[in-house]
Amino acid sequence: GGVITLTDLFMLYNRARGIDLISPEDLYKSCTLFAALSLPLTLRRFDSGVEVVQSVTHDEQAVSAAIDAFCQEKPITARDWAQHRHIGLVLAQEQLVTAEKQGVLCRDNSVEGLFFFRNRFTEWALQ
Repeated sequence: GGVITLTDLFMLYNRARGIDLISPEDLYKSCTLFAALSLPLTLRRFDSGVEVVQSVTHDEQAVSAAIDAFCQEKPITARDWAQHRHIGLVLAQEQLVTAEKQGVLCRDNSVEGLFFFRNRFTEWALQ
């Protein structure tokens, strides 16, 4: 999907390097140079503080539309979305919160957990 958490990127990069590892600080510094080097990547920080590396063509509207299509019939959790998209749980949670901020989803935070529902209030308001 064009986006990966900085933590996951650090782990994957160092796993691929074997014994010649880099520090978290070196990875972070290199990610801050994406724009200066005209690379098609950007470092993004969500409101929660989670940082991700994403493609400049990454489209939040498209992600929100995919979430909307996925939760047509039933509420979803971050775990459901993570399994569906094969992404990390933290990233899934951030994408759901972003979709909620865009008005695509509504949340229900109860003793059973945090569930996201398709926002039908906008449809009902138009009727």
